[in-house]
Amino acid sequence: MIGGLEWIRHEFPKARIVFKLGNHEERWDHFIWNRAPEIYDLANVRIDELVKAKQFGIEVIGDQRPIMLGKLPVLHGHELGRSIFSPVNPARGAFLRTHHTVLVGHSHQTSGHADTDMFHSETFVWSTGCLCDLTPEYARVNRWNHGFCWVDVATDGSFSVRNMRITKHGEIRGA
Repeated sequence: MIGGLEWIRHEFPKARIVFKLGNHEERWDHFIWNRAPEIYDLANVRIDELVKAKQFGIEVIGDQRPIMLGKLPVLHGHELGRSIFSPVNPARGAFLRTHHTVLVGHSHQTSGHADTDMFHSETFVWSTGCLCDLTPEYARVNRWNHGFCWVDVATDGSFSVRNMRITKHGEIRGA
């Protein structure tokens, strides 16, 4: 059986693939380091080894820094703290924390928020749905949805974002 990252590499053999660590991946590495540091360097213990990053030529990004897709900063979202959950939607929460165009995923909820300044420069923030179980044991009741995002980047760094939802019937719809 072919795994998710292996499938992506197979389908896109020449693409740059970046695996951005989120809160769960960071939690795993911190747990191992703090509770069993003597095994941290053993094979298949660290996240980068578990996902076979080197084998598939995948770049792993941690330390809560943004990934840049051209001029678009991409954060997992946990870097912004819990405050992105309380507003109208996660995209608005990310806007209130960054006041910058950004793409985030942490909330597992598809949303968008646009705002303009006094000179009519637009800022747009997207939050993406997830591709995981919608009712895990640790969060049985939530507002998550399945979804993904396509970002097309031009040579000058400009970008276009298509934030998509996947319905419970498997239909793909624009957000």
